[in-house]
Amino acid sequence: MKITNHHELRRDVSIDCSSPILTDQSYKNACDINIIMANYAKTGLLPTFREQNPIYIDNTTIPNLMEAFEISNRAIEMFNDLPPDVRRLMDNDPANLEQFVLNPENAEILAKNGMILKQNTQQTVKPSQEVTHGKDDSSSNQTA
Repeated sequence: MKITNHHELRRDVSIDCSSPILTDQSYKNACDINIIMANYAKTGLLPTFREQNPIYIDNTTIPNLMEAFEISNRAIEMFNDLPPDVRRLMDNDPANLEQFVLNPENAEILAKNGMILKQNTQQTVKPSQEVTHGKDDSSSNQTA
């Protein structure tokens, strides 16, 4: 039995760094903490970043990835089931559907193709008719 130590089991490993660098080096100085702190020491100002208000969302209603993918595919299939002339009005882009539907000028086209129901503009109850409910007004409900 031969006794070995851990120094005998090591292998020499070398890394070849002769290939060109694939990362963008133009941000090197902007990311170097030493340069950032040196500029802060000179000017007293930290670098400015794009100001953006935080966005808070309720993500409890968001389905998992597979369900979201199925919902998206169903929406695209439903859009593709629309008549070609209607899709052409939206530049064949499902993202334009919402703006197209919300535009009141397109209501006639949408109703013609069965995408929305036409609103009934006739009133069925005249404003002068009064409906009475209750036991006190029994004189108007008498029959001969």
